[in-house]
Amino acid sequence: MGIDAIELATRQSEFDPAFVSKVTKDMQCLALDAETIIAGKDSRGCHLFIVDDPGVPRCADAIGFASIGSGKNHADSQFMMARHTKNTSFHTALLQTYAAKKRAEVSPSVGTDTDLFYIGIKDGFQIIHEDLYAAVDRTFQSLEAVSHEARVRADEQVRQFLIKHLSGVTEAQKPSDAVKPQVTSAKPKKPKKSAA
Repeated sequence: MGIDAIELATRQSEFDPAFVSKVTKDMQCLALDAETIIAGKDSRGCHLFIVDDPGVPRCADAIGFASIGSGKNHADSQFMMARHTKNTSFHTALLQTYAAKKRAEVSPSVGTDTDLFYIGIKDGFQIIHEDLYAAVDRTFQSLEAVSHEARVRADEQVRQFLIKHLSGVTEAQKPSDAVKPQVTSAKPKKPKKSAA
C-alpha cells in the first residue's frame, strides 16, 4: 500500500477500522529475525547487552562477550575455548575478539571484512586503527600457523600410536572398515532393491 507505520497511525481514521486492526496486528507479529549488541559504560562500569527479536534484552556482563548472527556459535566457541571472562586483559580480549570473528567466517553468510573498536573508560568509543589492526592480524596468522603445525604433529603421533598398537593385533582382531572412523556425505543412501 506504500505507507509506513507512522503514516498509518496518523491517517488511521481515513481507513476501514478492520483494515487498521489487521495491519497493526500483522506489524506486531512480524518476526524481524534481527539481533543487535549494545555496549556501553556508566558509573558502575562497562556493560554488554544482546537484544533479540522481538526486542528481548539479555545482559552479557557476567560472561564478558556477546556474539550475534549466523557465525554466533563459532565466535562463542572461540571465546569459551580461550576461557574469556569479563576480567580478561584488553590486549588478550582484542586478540580473542579478532580470532572469534575469524572463526565465525566459516559460516557462509559471514564476510571477511572486520571493523574493530572499543569503548574505553576515559576515551569512549575508539576505532582500532589500521596499524594496530594489521599487527593483530599478523599475530593471529602466526598463531594459526603454529596451531596448524601442532595439529599436524598431533595427528602424526596418533597415527604412529595406532600403527604400533595395531601391529600386535591379529587379522581377526583388527577393526573392520565398518568401524573405522569415516567422514560421510550428507547425501542419503539409496535404498537397496528388494529381491521380490
